[in-house]
Amino acid sequence: MVIGAMGLAAPLLAALLAQSPCAGTERVPSGKREPAEIAALEARIEAAPEDAEARAGLVSEYARQSARDPGARGRALPHLLWLVTNCPRAAVLGTPIAGSMVAKDAETYHQVRALWLAAIDRNPQDTRVMLHTALFVGVNELGFARQLLERATAADAGCERCWAQFGHVLELLAHRTGAEETQALYGRALEAHERALALAGSERERFYGLAVAAKVAVAAGALDRARALARELLDLAPKYKDDWNHGNAIHHGNLLLGRVALREGRLDLARQHLLAAGKTPGSPQLAAFGPSLGLAQELLDAGEAKAVREYLDRCRKFWKRGRAQLKAWSEQIKQGERPDFGANALY
Repeated sequence: MVIGAMGLAAPLLAALLAQSPCAGTERVPSGKREPAEIAALEARIEAAPEDAEARAGLVSEYARQSARDPGARGRALPHLLWLVTNCPRAAVLGTPIAGSMVAKDAETYHQVRALWLAAIDRNPQDTRVMLHTALFVGVNELGFARQLLERATAADAGCERCWAQFGHVLELLAHRTGAEETQALYGRALEAHERALALAGSERERFYGLAVAAKVAVAAGALDRARALARELLDLAPKYKDDWNHGNAIHHGNLLLGRVALREGRLDLARQHLLAAGKTPGSPQLAAFGPSLGLAQELLDAGEAKAVREYLDRCRKFWKRGRAQLKAWSEQIKQGERPDFGANALY
């Protein structure tokens, strides 16, 4: 039994889910599990193969393990296939987990893809199934993902996640397409992100989406809108000092304002925002992946070597694992070279 969301009042949908084989899959399982807990989940499935909650828990846990244990993917696959077939609306399938499980195996990818297409055939009006399918095919099939999300947003104009993912897919397409279409795609991506922001269920959810929308606004050339979104992000940051996104907001909000200023020919202001971005207290994402260096690259090209080196030095406080790299880049700049910031210049 698969339950669609279309036309059902929330209490009725909740009641039906509670009675369905997919009960317990409405939220993404979280937290590391001990070996005894994993064994207990496997035992539950052996005793009751239709225990969807246990399968969702194992998919989540094995996905977590797969970074250090390649065999975890194989252990997750039977449960993943079962969920896609029987509970395609399960919350865990709305995360990058499903795609990551099969990303390096073309045969398995097409096997799971076929199951998603079958799920859509069974649930042709279910926007969550369309969204989950689009998330699964992702960067592998951007054109197909776009079609799915156009269909989903047309079927349910109030689906916030559908609009946000639609904007993301359009942004990726803009990166890959010809110059003639790029601006139009960025413009549509901005419209999609604006729709998602308008549909945010809370101020905190809006706080999470502002940086992405502002970045797309810069790419679309909508500088006034980019400035407004980035300022809103910085204005909200003090209210969420204990939130994982607090440091990201300070970092990216300032960088986005700096990029706007630079495009307006206000070099001094751009430099100020670059240095302010380096004062972020950090975040889990910044600690793992390091600073965004797009503005730094642009200012370096504009002759602002001193400011860029100071910015790199400030980033040492939150990107501890990248201190050697930051030092190397700074030394290259000191020697009059143009360092390759790699992926850090792209996000």
